[in-house]
Amino acid sequence: MGKVISLRRSWTRITALQDAFMLIDRGIVLQRKDVRRVIARFDPAQQDAIIAHFAVTFCNNLASWSMVERTIESLLVWLTWSGDDRAVRVFIAKLRSQENFRRACWVLIEVALSDELSQLEHGERIFATSVSFICELGHSLHGEDEGVKLASQDLLWNHLATWLLSLSSINSSAIRLSLLSYFGAMSYTATGKKFFNRIMRRFGYTVLDHLFFLLFNRKSEAMALEYMLHNLPWVLGGDYFTQRIMRAIFQHYMYRHPERSLLFLRTFTDELLARPPDPDARKRKLQSESEQSLLRHLASLYLVIAEINQRALVPEFIEVLDRFRDYAAFVPTLTTLQNSAGLKPYFRSWLTFTMRDDIKILTPKPMRKRGRRPSFSRTKASLSTLEMVAFLGSNDVTRERKAS
Repeated sequence: MGKVISLRRSWTRITALQDAFMLIDRGIVLQRKDVRRVIARFDPAQQDAIIAHFAVTFCNNLASWSMVERTIESLLVWLTWSGDDRAVRVFIAKLRSQENFRRACWVLIEVALSDELSQLEHGERIFATSVSFICELGHSLHGEDEGVKLASQDLLWNHLATWLLSLSSINSSAIRLSLLSYFGAMSYTATGKKFFNRIMRRFGYTVLDHLFFLLFNRKSEAMALEYMLHNLPWVLGGDYFTQRIMRAIFQHYMYRHPERSLLFLRTFTDELLARPPDPDARKRKLQSESEQSLLRHLASLYLVIAEINQRALVPEFIEVLDRFRDYAAFVPTLTTLQNSAGLKPYFRSWLTFTMRDDIKILTPKPMRKRGRRPSFSRTKASLSTLEMVAFLGSNDVTRERKAS
């Protein structure tokens, strides 16, 4: 029986865990058509064992570039068509337990982000998954090495960041969404913020416009909202140029969809202000910068609804503004807004009313149009960045936008 197993050259008919291990050891590439069959034949614990074996085989064959490429190609095919982000966590956890972990990370970054993957069948989709996977590796490095001074830590992170930054010119929504999420989460550090501001200058307007378009599409609003609630605070903490982009996007969609835009601002403000202060002083500073930035953007959007004379939106908009009452910048911001040239008396009177200390703003009922609920759809479960990016950057979603 051992001879039969040793001759296997395909994942199609394997039924035993040892068969999968031997195929990995021999560098037999997993094909797209076999992924779901393999997953159906093995329970979750066995699937985790297969993914862990990918990691061990990868680390044991760093000297063989051909073997390394085939191992990572099989892993990425699994990740792309399984739709399960648990495999990413299992692989990284097993990778960290290896003695040559840091050397393996250097090689993994170079292999997974090489141009050769994009030349494969369905290469664009596989490469997008690869970028998300490497971003998750970066998060893992920061999460577990935080506060630990290792000689190679900064070098490894700079190596990873440089490779990712080199991909920012690729015209792929999925890749750009992964980069936005990764560098945004790292932007509480000085180096991370520098990289984040750089990618925002390269494709900030494009990727934010893509997200807001999906937010106002019924088929994709739940996933787009989930992604934006997680990642838009990083954008609000960006530099002046990033805020100019954010302001242009906010204003554009406030003109086009005033009611739904206000509904999003209300939802996003609730989520942002409900977050507890982070124990890390650097992250607390970024959190405060995001909140102050949102207040300034809300003030500029109040001028937009005044310009288009959306009086029915004013009570609800004022209620959103009032949530910043305890902030030091609240009164100065509203005072500047009140003194804006050309602001109509009706809208100015609401600001005067809001700044009074003896006034408590009550929550108004959200506007409801016939056939449209006054809320956004929400995802039923917590989703990983890998899952959100795979959906929001999919060809079907992009094709639907182009058709519109």
